[in-house]
Amino acid sequence: MEIRRLNDNEIDQVIELGEFAFQGNFSKEDREDIRSRIEPSNIWGAFEGERLASKVSMLPMNVYVQGVAMKACGVTGVSTWPEHRRGGLVRTLIKHALTDMVEKGQTLSLLDPFSVGYYRKFGWELYCDHSTAVFTSKEQFPKPSKDGTGSFDHVTKENWQRLQDVYQQLATRYTGMINRDEWWWLNRKFNHFTKTYRAIIYVDQHGEDRGYLFL
Repeated sequence: MEIRRLNDNEIDQVIELGEFAFQGNFSKEDREDIRSRIEPSNIWGAFEGERLASKVSMLPMNVYVQGVAMKACGVTGVSTWPEHRRGGLVRTLIKHALTDMVEKGQTLSLLDPFSVGYYRKFGWELYCDHSTAVFTSKEQFPKPSKDGTGSFDHVTKENWQRLQDVYQQLATRYTGMINRDEWWWLNRKFNHFTKTYRAIIYVDQHGEDRGYLFL
């Protein structure tokens, strides 16, 4: 089994494995969008001959810690074909990825695990909680104040800077927040797979953008 970074001509294999592993059903348009955003040099793969057997993708970013933006890297798209599982490929690929991060000065590494216990073995640990609120009727929503002022504005990707300005005011105050840039907004928030979402900004009575929501 050969362990190495991917080449440009192997992107379709990445998409094929990702579609299977994460139970997607990609259209031609989906594939084109994914292909345009993949950087092969950020993916470590295990190859049996010319066939991709397993992969680990890295997503460079900067993350705030106590108000300071630090180099970091997300780990994503970890997947293996069934016939190659339980052979230690993911463990090997993760070691290569982590070594790569150290060499690039990426102090922090983040991921959204399918199993906390599995990745805890490699040194990751929980740093935040995810909470979900379920409303069963409209009566459970807060009632708007009759004296409320301000307005709501629908914004598109061309206005990503307005969202960034609101986000940045709070991001520096919390550890673990990503220091977003134009690429992040256009490729992670306004991409092909989120095109049905609407971004709504709340504008206060002084005309200042104060908050936003993706619907």
